[in-house]
Amino acid sequence: MAVDQPFPRGTFKGELGPGEREVSVIFTPTQSTIVFTIACNGELALEYRVQHIRPGSFGRFSETEVVEEARKWALAFVEKAKPR
Repeated sequence: MAVDQPFPRGTFKGELGPGEREVSVIFTPTQSTIVFTIACNGELALEYRVQHIRPGSFGRFSETEVVEEARKWALAFVEKAKPR
């Protein structure tokens, strides 16, 4: 299951994985992937991993701003993806 969500200057696309308890968020336009680990009860761990396709990190975007927004989005995504 993948979902897009608009960001003021970009788009997030997320999906479960790559690990069993992880959620990946791809930030467009830089094509950077931010991976959060799902802790207990639908919470995300504070640590995250970032993989950049292009050199230059998040380009003209602030890493803090992008990761904070990606974390909000990932939490909502995990809630939607939970089996009922």
